[in-house]
Amino acid sequence: MEPDLLPCPFCGTSNVELVLSGDYEHWQVACMQEDCGNDGPEAQYKGTAVALWNTRKETTLILETITIGEYTIKNINPFGEIGNFWIENTTGEGFSVSSEKMRNSIDKFFKEEF
Repeated sequence: MEPDLLPCPFCGTSNVELVLSGDYEHWQVACMQEDCGNDGPEAQYKGTAVALWNTRKETTLILETITIGEYTIKNINPFGEIGNFWIENTTGEGFSVSSEKMRNSIDKFFKEEF
């Protein structure tokens, strides 16, 4: 039986799955949306990973905001962890990215925009 998972807190898609983490020793819920791809916290047990994913802060904590020209990069924290970012332009359009993908995503975003 598949667990009930809340949509991705970053992009809003319901395309999320319970997966083994990169070390193949822990579980986490991952957003499968190509332009998002953020992951929830890692846990030793499947049920814990699901509970961590489904437990959200009432409001997302914005740890830091950096503005570069017309673009804003926010270090956001929906799970109580550091390392997820939201990049947006002045109209509020943007995307979310994990810290691991941050460098490549910023490069891609600015290359497409400029």
